[in-house]
Amino acid sequence: SAPKHTSTMRGKNGVGRLTFYTFAQNAEWDTCFEAKGKKLSGSILISGLELNRYEPRSLTPSPDRPSGTTVSFSNFKISSATVEAEIIPYLKMEFCWFLELNSHKDFQININGNPLDYSDKIVDCEAEPEIRYEPSETVFKIKYVQWTESLHKEFSKNYFLNGARNEVYKDFTSFNKKGDNFYHSLYIQSDFFDDFDFNSEENSGQISVFSKVKSSPEYKFIVKKVNQLLHEKRKKYLKVFASRLVETYEQAVKIAREQHCPVLV
Repeated sequence: SAPKHTSTMRGKNGVGRLTFYTFAQNAEWDTCFEAKGKKLSGSILISGLELNRYEPRSLTPSPDRPSGTTVSFSNFKISSATVEAEIIPYLKMEFCWFLELNSHKDFQININGNPLDYSDKIVDCEAEPEIRYEPSETVFKIKYVQWTESLHKEFSKNYFLNGARNEVYKDFTSFNKKGDNFYHSLYIQSDFFDDFDFNSEENSGQISVFSKVKSSPEYKFIVKKVNQLLHEKRKKYLKVFASRLVETYEQAVKIAREQHCPVLV
């Protein structure tokens, strides 16, 4: 399975790829990959009526195709209204953080030919193009995103990206699961994380073969900056959150009095 501190996605026990039959009759995997210096493509078609049988198509040379895999579903068992009202909102909160993490790779989830647009799930977004740790001239870039809803099982996390903008580590933020609906993601990118030992403990005296560890002044610097940013963002959010709670309470009291219900104060 994928390591806990990375976002690599895999099905569990081979079950996930065959559960399409709950919402569609057919599924087709079309893939292109490189093997021994040659691009090959092929596809597999599976029917929900016969999950143990599949129709593979022979691999063919495809030198001009980009590498990747597309999964297509057909003969849906759910209505378009259900897709709009339930499926699409669910997909937004399931994958928004992941699509944001890989935005530079042009990752997309297409539904009926249209890319999944999760912009309506963003409350606040701020990017710091450059934060410099002067003593070593180390440059960091930070992007902060606050979400309207819970990110399901992902929670609020810091994502660390190396110079090539690939994720190398992730962990919970200091304001994760505070119970105030402050859902957020932090993306921290720097060449500093190219050869970084994220398994090191900040206060550990253990010697590491890596020169860059959690006790490094650069790491402590950027973590402090991130926590300061989150503190300020959360403080502003809590003012709005508290105001909305008061409005909700006042409205509930008004309705209760109109209906001659007892009001607990």
